[in-house]
Amino acid sequence: MKNFTPLNEHIGKQIKDRRKRAAMTLSELAQKLEVSIAQVENYENGVNRVPVETLYKLSQIFKVSLDFFLQDFSYDAQLTAKFMDSGTISTINHAEINILLVEDNPGDEFMIRKFMGASSSPSNIYAVHDGQQALELLRRTQHTPLFERADIIILDLNIPKMDGLMVLKEIKRDSRIQDIPVIIVTNSLKREEMIDVYRKHASGYICKSGDLEHFKSQLQALIHYWSFAVVLPRFNLTNLELTKDL
Repeated sequence: MKNFTPLNEHIGKQIKDRRKRAAMTLSELAQKLEVSIAQVENYENGVNRVPVETLYKLSQIFKVSLDFFLQDFSYDAQLTAKFMDSGTISTINHAEINILLVEDNPGDEFMIRKFMGASSSPSNIYAVHDGQQALELLRRTQHTPLFERADIIILDLNIPKMDGLMVLKEIKRDSRIQDIPVIIVTNSLKREEMIDVYRKHASGYICKSGDLEHFKSQLQALIHYWSFAVVLPRFNLTNLELTKDL
C-alpha cells in the first residue's frame, strides 16, 4: 500500500535534490544505504516513510545535519489538528532538541557545550548554575524566546542551593515536568549513589571521565540517542498539554 504524506514527499524531495547535487546515481545511493534501487526511488517519490536510521545514514553520506531533511517543511494546520486528535504520535522529533544543562563548574560547562556542539545531532543548550534556578526555569509557564521547554535535562549532582538529588526528586514529583528525561552527569563513582539516582527515576547516569575523548563519545552518543532514537514529548504535545497541571 502506498503511503503518500506531505512529510514523506518533502523528505523525498530533499533526498533527491541532495543526491543530484552530489552527482550520485540511484544505484550508487542504494549501494551506500544497502537497499534496493526501487526502495531509494520510493523514498525520493514520497511513497515510503524514511526510517530515522536511514535518515541518519543519509546525513552522513551527504554531510548534512538530520535537520536538513525537514528544512522549510510546514505542517498543514488541519492535518496537524487531525493528527493530534487521533491519539497517535509522531515518530520523528521535528527540530533540534532543547537541553537544559545544570552545571556550576564553568570548565565542565564549557567542555560539555564544546563536545555536544561538535555532534552532528542538532541541539540547543541552555545552562543554569544551581538547583533553584533549574526548577524556576522548568516551572515557568512563559518560556524564554530561545528555549521553549527542555526536552532532556543534564544534571550535575554537586550544585549549590539545592543539590542534584533534591532537584531530581522535585522534578519527578511535579506532574507538569516529570515527563522530561533527566540524565545525571557526575564525578562520583559511588555505587549506592548510582542506585539511588535510578530509584529516583533518572533516565541515565554518566560518570565524567578523565579520558576526554571517551567523555566526548559518551556525550555525543547521548545526544544522538535522545535526538533520533526515541520519541520526545515536546514534539507530540499541544501548547495546552505542555503547560497544564495534569
